[in-house]
Amino acid sequence: MTAIRRSLVMLLVLPLVLAAAGDYLLYSSSIGVSAAVFFAVAVVLLIVRTGIPGKQRGQYALVLLALLAGLLIALAKEPRTLGVLLAIVVLLLLATTIRGGPEATIRRWLARLVLVSAELPLRPLVDQINMGRWFYRHRRLVPRWALSLLFWGLAGAAGLVFVVLFIIGNPIISDLAERSFNTVIRLLRTIPEWLTVGRVGLWLGLILAGYGLLRLRRWGRRTSVAPRIMPAPIASVVHEDALAMRALVVFNLIFAVETVIDLVYLWGGAALPRGLTYADFAHRAAYPLVAAALLAAGFVLMLHRENGPATRSRLIKVLVFVWLAQNALLVLSCLLRLKLYVGVYSLTYWRVAAIIWSGLVLVGLALIVLKIVRHRSNLWLMRANTIAAVVTLYACAFVNFEMLIANFNVRHCREVDGQGAPLDLAYLYELGPAALPALHEVRDRLDGEARADADMVAAALYADLHEQTRDWRGWTFDRQRTAMRIAPAYSVVSNP
Repeated sequence: MTAIRRSLVMLLVLPLVLAAAGDYLLYSSSIGVSAAVFFAVAVVLLIVRTGIPGKQRGQYALVLLALLAGLLIALAKEPRTLGVLLAIVVLLLLATTIRGGPEATIRRWLARLVLVSAELPLRPLVDQINMGRWFYRHRRLVPRWALSLLFWGLAGAAGLVFVVLFIIGNPIISDLAERSFNTVIRLLRTIPEWLTVGRVGLWLGLILAGYGLLRLRRWGRRTSVAPRIMPAPIASVVHEDALAMRALVVFNLIFAVETVIDLVYLWGGAALPRGLTYADFAHRAAYPLVAAALLAAGFVLMLHRENGPATRSRLIKVLVFVWLAQNALLVLSCLLRLKLYVGVYSLTYWRVAAIIWSGLVLVGLALIVLKIVRHRSNLWLMRANTIAAVVTLYACAFVNFEMLIANFNVRHCREVDGQGAPLDLAYLYELGPAALPALHEVRDRLDGEARADADMVAAALYADLHEQTRDWRGWTFDRQRTAMRIAPAYSVVSNP
């Protein structure tokens, strides 16, 4: 028990020491020889945690230590990105060699490096789940309230993923989070002013990295190439229904914040907070919020698998439908955000892709509801989503997106309707000759220098079109149609 207690103390203290060293060496001053000193500290902490390796492991560990010493000299000479990356790789290999011994082939070494890199950030989560496993196995010794608190803690930890996505995708929530953090800092008067968000982030990152480095598994020969990174499914060690119910409550509450904000500011048209425009409100949203909807859909499928929690509990099924409704509103809000953003900053390839992507996610959510109502299998849902994606991509193969984007931007530019974004001639040129009909449509509305620039862009695009179509091998239907539409307006310009 004393050895276990000593090991636990080390796991709690040594990552804090690493974070303190990183703060002093990497944050408080410009980085120079301090980079080499930081890696040296990490090696010392690793040896303190694991001890000096035995004879066989020690030979390989000495080789890796020699390589790392050379890299520390290189970092002391000048801390370049390549040297830092190589030092991280050698440090990871050293940690796994001390814990699990060497590998026989280069392929196994590379496999171990990849798997260690994947395991390192997941180690705290794995240990948390293992702790839940222990609590459940000894649940007769643990009060009911402690188990309930554990379940709420797991649900809250999972909900942090959605909180982060909403902070990234919603400036109102991110501003609220920043204000809350600053308020907490102001309330804690004993904390010096040097405690900033960046400094806290550095500490947390180093603590997690240090914990993962010091907690790498003891791999044996048979498991070193393909270790089981994640433990057995939670369903086998905790009460799945209780955990699922609490997770859905937490997720619904988190999504409710985003839903209320969207209903008030997007759909209700309320005035945004001072200093925030609808363009700012819209442009960060699409991909993070759609990613949140996709994660939610995956969780719902897990609940509705055969003999899953949603098949046993009516309350869980109701919570799932509420969550799906909030996800659908989230995707619709993403589309509205895109519409507002395009109205200010015009249309681009990525914004078209975001619209199509959001539409597919919305179809996927509708198919999930249909699957639940009609008691279809996950295989049916996979096939239906695959068909929807293939049909969409097949249809997109026939769409001239360059002409579509150019026509939209021209018809909604400030020079035409008096409200939209100014005409971006540079982007029209990037779209290629397909933008010529739209450019010809707007050039008569321009005057002065803008007209001269438009004529220059049009002439360059027409020259490109002529160069493409003068030989039959460069002919396409869309290029021929473009040439026929704008030929009367331009003289033939060809490049020798």
